[in-house]
Amino acid sequence: MAGILKTALKLIALTLTLLVLSGIGALLIPANQPAGDTAAAAPPLGLILLVFFFQTLALAIPILWSRWNGWRLAAVIFVAYFGTVTFLTQIESLVYLGDKMPGELMAGLIAMGFFVAAVFSPLCVLVLGKWRPELAARATPPPGLNLGQWGWRVAASGFVFLCLYYLFGYYIAWQDPALRAYYGGTDPGSFLAQMMSVAQSTPWMIPLQYVRGLMYVGLGLLVVYSMRGPWWRPGLALSILFAVPALYLLFPNPLMPDFPRMTHFIETLPYQFLFGWFLAWFLCPRIDKTTTATAGATL
Repeated sequence: MAGILKTALKLIALTLTLLVLSGIGALLIPANQPAGDTAAAAPPLGLILLVFFFQTLALAIPILWSRWNGWRLAAVIFVAYFGTVTFLTQIESLVYLGDKMPGELMAGLIAMGFFVAAVFSPLCVLVLGKWRPELAARATPPPGLNLGQWGWRVAASGFVFLCLYYLFGYYIAWQDPALRAYYGGTDPGSFLAQMMSVAQSTPWMIPLQYVRGLMYVGLGLLVVYSMRGPWWRPGLALSILFAVPALYLLFPNPLMPDFPRMTHFIETLPYQFLFGWFLAWFLCPRIDKTTTATAGATL
């Protein structure tokens, strides 16, 4: 019980630290923001702290159950944090909001994300007690799979992401008239017709989203390989890690009105959460079975 309370206090302290770092990082964003109905709005402090707490928790889970420590673990957390919250998110912004977002704003957001992730990641590892060098001697890597076994699983996982992305995008987001009006689109009446429209009007979009899915898989593999324990641990880590960036849609956005923004929140959160669980389930059982077989042979 004392250990749980101590960890909870550390998470609260890290949440407050993230709030301060985000405020400093925001100075990297140009002052001349685009005008809009929500440009002057600011989210309530309670909402900001809640989102930042979940962000901290998303990083704390893979840290606390990691096989690694020190700078190697900090590097994993940095890649996971910057990759999910900034890099992969800004790819979407560039694709769908490129005509509304000035280049200097995009550069500022990326610089802010890099700064916060670079400072906060090693702080999390240090505060959560995973900087002890003696842990490295006891860490042993899980048995791996050969290139062919990894290859088809990675490719299949990217396809699963692509399916979830477009299924949730059509049946949730695209059913909102406000969102369709915001993007200047129409509903052709069926999922298949919508996919044909995407393939004809923007033939590069589907391959781009598949590559984006492979990037999520790469981040997932990194987290899975760094963690110890049963498959549900990386499942919990990945589901929260992938879903947390959707929480930032709760903040007012000068580039996007409230209704399209909230529709994207309802669309994005569940499929990212589900994909995290799927990825851990799809990759980890093979590792667990190999581990069990090896242990049995040794005995």
